[in-house]
Formats: sequence, structure tokens, C-alpha cells
Amino acid sequence: MWGTGTEGEMAIRKGERLSLQCETENTTFADIMWYKDDEPLPVQWSSSRNMINIPEITGDDFGVYECKAQNALGVTSMKMRVMNGEL
Repeated sequence: MWGTGTEGEMAIRKGERLSLQCETENTTFADIMWYKDDEPLPVQWSSSRNMINIPEITGDDFGVYECKAQNALGVTSMKMRVMNGEL
């Protein structure tokens, strides 16, 4: 989902489903935290700790999502800019 690098972009229309998955190269257990526009997301936003599902996106859901994975080997993060695809 994230493609190459640590940042990506996607356009989506209001009312569509948004699913974001935090993928890491390291298979060692990692603590994963989600952020939207640099603010921590509540735990209930994710159906599992490495995925966010929004069944019906609204205007408030557009922005930059980031997942940070941390374990004994360090921290890695990935960002996805979710934009309005109705332009």
C-alpha cells in the first residue's frame, strides 16, 4: 500500500472506504502508533494495530496519515497523504 519510500499520496472520494495498512520490513514485533496530521489517533480507529479502516470517508478524514513502528532495533515511519478525489 505504501509503495516505495516513506511517503505516498492517494485520492479518494467522500463516501468511499479508506483502508491503510502499516507495513514494515522487519518481522520482529513492533509497537505501532497511528497519527493524522501529527495528532495521535484513538485506538478505536483501527481494527488491528497495523491497519486503519474508515467505512465511509468524510471531508474531515482527508489529511496526512502516519504510522510509526518501534522495536528494539529502532523506529520507522511511513506517511500517506489522503486527498479529495472529487476535484
